Amino acid sequence: MQPMSTPILEQLVLSKPYFDRHGLIVAEQDGRQVAFVHAGFGPNADRSDISTETGVISMMQVSPEVDAPSLRHDLLGAAEEYLRARGAVTILGGEFPTVIPFYLGLYGGSELPGVLQSDKLFSAVFQQDGYEEATSCVLMNCKLSPLRLPFDRQQRQLAREFDVEARLDPCFDTWWDACTLGQTQHTCFQLVARGDRSTFGSAMVWDLEPLSSSWGVHVVGISQLRISDSRRREGLATLLISQTMKKLQSAGVSLVQVQILSTNEAALNLCHKLGFEDIDRGVCFRKTTA
Repeated sequence: MQPMSTPILEQLVLSKPYFDRHGLIVAEQDGRQVAFVHAGFGPNADRSDISTETGVISMMQVSPEVDAPSLRHDLLGAAEEYLRARGAVTILGGEFPTVIPFYLGLYGGSELPGVLQSDKLFSAVFQQDGYEEATSCVLMNCKLSPLRLPFDRQQRQLAREFDVEARLDPCFDTWWDACTLGQTQHTCFQLVARGDRSTFGSAMVWDLEPLSSSWGVHVVGISQLRISDSRRREGLATLLISQTMKKLQSAGVSLVQVQILSTNEAALNLCHKLGFEDIDRGVCFRKTTA
């Protein structure tokens, strides 16, 4: 996880309107804070408020100086107790794109990936405490220098039919999206027909801060790729993403990240074709409390 200053912690965690101090549980040793676990909740069906039926273990950190193997399990148990007391029926281990109450920009990459495979201590505690793997994803990077994009006959034809246009700071559709994404800088790239100016696709791009600053390069994440049902499997996703990457390169972006469900073979193949490389895997764990 990205090291946190007090202002960053306030901005991305403590200032959320649904933050509950009782869900942030701290362990102390000799009067010094050495570990914490943070539990929260996901959104209701229309994303207008939280739903306490689904709890989330958002984050767990233990100081490397502490030699207490049972501490992680004690922290997890305390977090589960808090969530059950609030009515949680299902508990998720790690945040996923549909359930991201906290830590976007501090952990993972373009979206929240659950628990990173490279984060072995965090994932081990869930596996040992009876959680099952619910969903997994692949984290991918693409360096924009050099940028080699496919431009075959199909893509040339589509490029004559559509423009890719950027819309800065788009409004969010729901209260939940505004809460979880509103403090990040977003740009919506839209695929627009040159004739009637209809929109046939879109992708959200955001600056990966503060992760980007800690890596020392200008990094953005692409998420929420959508193509109109009436024009699927025609190469529009390839055109939208490739032209978006071209515009990002012109704006000085060095690296692009995406996160794809492990079961979405079409999207994985598309990203590999565009030059993305696998860098890690994320897993969202699940336990039923009833």
